[in-house]
Amino acid sequence: MKTILIFGLLVCNFSFAQHSVNSSGGETAGVGGSAGFSIGEVIYSNYSNASGSVLEGIQLPFEIVTLNNSVFAKDVQLLVFPNPTTSVLILRISQEVNSGLKYQLFDSHGKLIETQNNLKVENEIDVSGLSAAIYFLKIFNGSDEVNTFKIIKN
Repeated sequence: MKTILIFGLLVCNFSFAQHSVNSSGGETAGVGGSAGFSIGEVIYSNYSNASGSVLEGIQLPFEIVTLNNSVFAKDVQLLVFPNPTTSVLILRISQEVNSGLKYQLFDSHGKLIETQNNLKVENEIDVSGLSAAIYFLKIFNGSDEVNTFKIIKN
C-alpha cells in the first residue's frame, strides 16, 4: 500500500510538470523586448501568422543579418568575416572611401565596447577578449549609419 501511494504521488507530480533536459539556456533583452531561451529541447511547436512566425522550443544555430542604408555609395561593398568568429574579425571595404568611415562595436544590451575612426580598406577587429555572445558592428559615414552587422562570438 505504501509503495502504491509513493508511486501515485510521483506520477501526479511528473504528469503536471513541464520537463526538458537542456544543455544550456538563458535570457536576453534589447530595445525591442526580451526573450528566454534554452538549448537542447527535443520537442518544439511552430506558430505562424501574417506578421511572422515563432519556433517554440528549438534553438537555431546562428543568424547573419546585414542592414543597409541608402545614404552610402551603392558601389562600395562592406564585408565582415569570419562570422561566427573566435578571435579576429575582418572588416573589408571594397574601395578607398575619402569620407571618414568609422565603426562602433556594441554588445546585445546596447553598451558601446569599441570605436575606431578613419577606417582603411581592410581592418582587423580583435574580439578575443570578449565573452561568447552576440554583438553588433555599426558602420558610420560621418554621423550617418551606413550598415549594421550582427556578429556572433564563439
